[in-house]
Amino acid sequence: MSSVVTIERDIYIGYICTLRMKSVPVQEATKLTVEGVEAFFEKIVTRFGTGAKIDCPRQYLGREVFIIVRRSKKE
Repeated sequence: MSSVVTIERDIYIGYICTLRMKSVPVQEATKLTVEGVEAFFEKIVTRFGTGAKIDCPRQYLGREVFIIVRRSKKE
């Protein structure tokens, strides 16, 4: 019985290791015009596992949002 559990565990681990996060297409632009803006806020992107995240207020859960990446001030 334990060999079956080991095989299932190995299959599960192999499946998890082959999963990859989908790539999000990036559109480069120097100007953006948006209508119907309810609010906006500025946050720092932080590390999350092998990716990155930004925090936003819970009231925006399930809403469609835009993320704008600004050029660094060094450039």
